[in-house]
Amino acid sequence: MKKFKQFLNESKNDMHHFVGFACHHLGIANPPKIHLIDDKAQAKKNKSFGGYHPEHKAIYVNTAGRHKVDVMRTIAHELTHYKQDVENRIHAESGATGSDIENEANAEAGIIMRNYGRTNPNIFESAAHAGALHAFDIDGTLMHTTAKVHVMNNKGQHVGSLTHSEFNAHKLPPNHHYDFSEFRSSDKFEHEKPIHPMMRKLKAIHKTVKQHPNSKVIMATARSNFDNKEKFLNTWRKHGVDIDHIRVERAGNIETDHSTAQKKAQVIRHHLNSGKYREAHLYDDDKKNLHEFLKLKHEFPHIDFHAHHVDEHGHSQEYKGE
Repeated sequence: MKKFKQFLNESKNDMHHFVGFACHHLGIANPPKIHLIDDKAQAKKNKSFGGYHPEHKAIYVNTAGRHKVDVMRTIAHELTHYKQDVENRIHAESGATGSDIENEANAEAGIIMRNYGRTNPNIFESAAHAGALHAFDIDGTLMHTTAKVHVMNNKGQHVGSLTHSEFNAHKLPPNHHYDFSEFRSSDKFEHEKPIHPMMRKLKAIHKTVKQHPNSKVIMATARSNFDNKEKFLNTWRKHGVDIDHIRVERAGNIETDHSTAQKKAQVIRHHLNSGKYREAHLYDDDKKNLHEFLKLKHEFPHIDFHAHHVDEHGHSQEYKGE
């Protein structure tokens, strides 16, 4: 609680000034009540650091373990929701990830933070001591993948199969769907061949990261859950990867109609919302994923984004976007 009180004392004037700035940008004359709380357990349970409650016309923002800039960004996001509510645009499905309402709130928060940061650069000073997030794709980046995605028609009949690279460029015909069963098979995965240059990079970065408590390495895969978690983990252990200290984020578990690239960006956004990072890196063989990743810089202007495109031989170079 002492840490939270210290946060309030140090940030009170900054937050008051920032709320005024954000309200002016959004055209809010009568701002809602904003409650700051410090509860890591609640943030983990809710999978969110903030929320707007239309019934109470109140905003709740969790500050637990977060940088001041990220707290401000959440406030800006929720103030946008308040403005949407005032304009009678909030409804039951408004909070869905990827909805127009959520996309607008993310965009407005990014604009507000960029504009505020230009005139108040001091808010970024302590962020210089934050860590780095390193996210690695699996298929085509860390592992040569032989699993195929099967294309099924509206009668459930198999009409084609796609390699990993073919799937990245494929457009699904109307009334067709994908069958990802081979990508859930741990038996098939344990026989995949590692891409050695990237595996060495993963191990070297993770060894360094373990010396820095504010940094982290994750895997961000388009796959969903495997049919045998322990066999999947043992495959990494066999290749000398400290998988027990690397979280595997499975974007395939996100139940929306969004693209794989958008789902991966959602996974990374969740980590960046913690406020622990000054840098974010993504290593991926698919430029669509890297492009969506770089778009996050508009939401997190104080974070340096680095997209690394990985070729079939495991060599990487920085991707600047197209």
